[in-house]
Amino acid sequence: MTIKIKHSVIASLLGLSSLNLMADEQKHILMVLSSYGEKDAAGELVKPGYEFDEMSKSYLVFKAAGANVTFASPKGGKVLADNYNKEKSYNATFLKDSSALEKLESTIKLETLNHNDFDAVYVVGGKGPMFDLASDNSVKKIIKQVYENNGVIGAVCHGPAALLDIKLSNGEYLLAGKRVSAFSNLEETAFTKKWQMPFSLANKLSEQGALYQQDSLMFNQVSFDGNLLTGQNPFSTTDTAIAVVEKLGLSLDKPIEFKDGRLLHIMPTKMTLIPCC
Repeated sequence: MTIKIKHSVIASLLGLSSLNLMADEQKHILMVLSSYGEKDAAGELVKPGYEFDEMSKSYLVFKAAGANVTFASPKGGKVLADNYNKEKSYNATFLKDSSALEKLESTIKLETLNHNDFDAVYVVGGKGPMFDLASDNSVKKIIKQVYENNGVIGAVCHGPAALLDIKLSNGEYLLAGKRVSAFSNLEETAFTKKWQMPFSLANKLSEQGALYQQDSLMFNQVSFDGNLLTGQNPFSTTDTAIAVVEKLGLSLDKPIEFKDGRLLHIMPTKMTLIPCC
């Protein structure tokens, strides 16, 4: 059933207006964040965390679509983001949402969750997932359970690292034969300067049978394969989140656009971006 939500896109993003949604129709999305981030005594990031921009954009899309969002991480509690700009419109909007901030400050420990409580799992990127979510059994268990329960799985940028090594009940890798996008080797070379990644995400995905899809450097690329929806890089975030809510049967009355990227059109396996501003 498709739920029509009447709101102004600008108002929903800046004011987060109330939604015309019946409680029994509400979808529940589990947003997974890395626990890896760490700062030293001087407040400098010494281990990479999750990407705040990707989290805030996705959260605003999910909230505008009327979904209930739960934040979770391997260790639970407060998780650290990579450095980000609080003045960006979507980050500023998120930071004014006291309910969202409260949830983010006390993420739920993944291993304590019941997969039956969620219609979708969405993995936020950043460098951190390469160091913890790539090998965390709790995130892999709940992704497998939700997927096999006909739930939706979404991941963006380095978030698809959480999809590695997941074997379904039939013994096959979740990734086998699936179209998947994630941060490309070219993007790693161009933009991953401070941190040494433990492996090539694109290569690992392909090794486990994924049909790896990529566009040019920092172009918006979202791959669709059944209930598996993955985005290549930070500029793919909004469209990946929109794809998740649409797959859940929710809808927005207008496209959501952010200043640093806009939705142009949707194709069966790809969304194409024209950079803005």
